[in-house]
Amino acid sequence: MRKIVILLAIFFINIYAETLSYKVIKLINYAQEHPKDIKSREILLKYFYKKNDKEQLLKYSKELLTIDPKNKILSTIIDKSLLKERQERMIKTLNRLFDNKEYLRYINFYTALIDINEKLSSDLHTKAIYSAIQIDDYTLAQKIFQNHNLPLTPLFGKVMVMLDKKLGSGKNL
Repeated sequence: MRKIVILLAIFFINIYAETLSYKVIKLINYAQEHPKDIKSREILLKYFYKKNDKEQLLKYSKELLTIDPKNKILSTIIDKSLLKERQERMIKTLNRLFDNKEYLRYINFYTALIDINEKLSSDLHTKAIYSAIQIDDYTLAQKIFQNHNLPLTPLFGKVMVMLDKKLGSGKNL
């Protein structure tokens, strides 16, 4: 049984290693051989942050934190990671509200994010226009439309058709 576990571990390590470049593997080996080396861990930390490999990011963060608790690169990466997670949660919340057709709540959350200068994707702006139309807030729909250069997407096309129908029915934008 022990041999099977070891063989499986070697197999998965080999698969993981194949996805990493030779230089990264060499740097990982160097870091393992030099447990107090800060620079190699900083480089690995940046690499795994860019690759969004949370497991390895956590591993090298802990190692670097043990060696150098006040490391500036570590604190920057942690700040960026927290910001990225926060943004992912906000986007997920907006998409959930839109999917659940909670248009007023979408607009409220969207405008709160805009008020604090959050950077949002064009898809979320288009959904905001759609939501504003759904709650009959044409002034807001127009404002969003004018403030953002939105690409032509199926949803954007649908929004434009909706606006055209509203304008045709006597509603002023």
